[in-house]
This record gives sequence, C-alpha cells and structure tokens, in this order.
Amino acid sequence: MSNLSLYPDDWEEISTAIKEKAGWCCENCGHHHDPPHGYTLTVHHIDGNPSNNEPWNTPALCQRCHLHYQCRLSVHQLSYFNRPAWIIRYLDAVQSISSAPKPSDHSKLPGQSQPKRLSPLSTTE
Repeated sequence: MSNLSLYPDDWEEISTAIKEKAGWCCENCGHHHDPPHGYTLTVHHIDGNPSNNEPWNTPALCQRCHLHYQCRLSVHQLSYFNRPAWIIRYLDAVQSISSAPKPSDHSKLPGQSQPKRLSPLSTTE
C-alpha cells in the first residue's frame, strides 16, 4: 500500500484532471472507466514517485493495466517491449530531461504530438 503522505495535497484534483484528459479511458487498453465491471481508472506514476506529477509520468490506466505494469515491469525494462504511446512519452521525456534543462511549459513535453515508434532494445532511432 502506498504512503498517502507522499502525494501532493491536491492529488484528488490532479488525478481527476489526468483522467479527464484521457477521456476517462485507459491509455493502455482503451477501456472506459467502469468500476462495476472491474475497470476502475487510476493514475500510474511510471517512475514510482507519487510527488512527480509531470504529464509524461502519469498515464491514466485502468486498475488491471496499472497492476500489470506496476507488479511486473520496472521502468528499466520498458525498452524491451512493444511500447504504447504513454510509455513512449515517458521514454522521450526521460531522454530529454537527461540531456536538457527541465521544460517549464508542460504542453511542449515530448510525446504530446504523434509519438515516434522505437525499435526494440533502443531508445532512439
């Protein structure tokens, strides 16, 4: 169980905005938020840091996909798999952050336009 003190005070508003931006659909499987049928939309912190709420780090995932990625996949393994857009957004942002100052305008973060597809085992083309 996560330590809620690590989340920002306005986490409820942040997570609702992320889910609304995703159209209340899982960014991985595309399923709509549907709790009675086992599809509760959540927000995943790819880097595991609940205080890092950058757009590239917080995809909206249904609980099934969230648990699948959180329990079975470390961020260091992401380059080994066919990557959906939310993972490409994360990899692009990490690459940009490691080589440039952190952007102040979140709307210009990598992955906001059509994501580039990367070949397996690489992070750049």
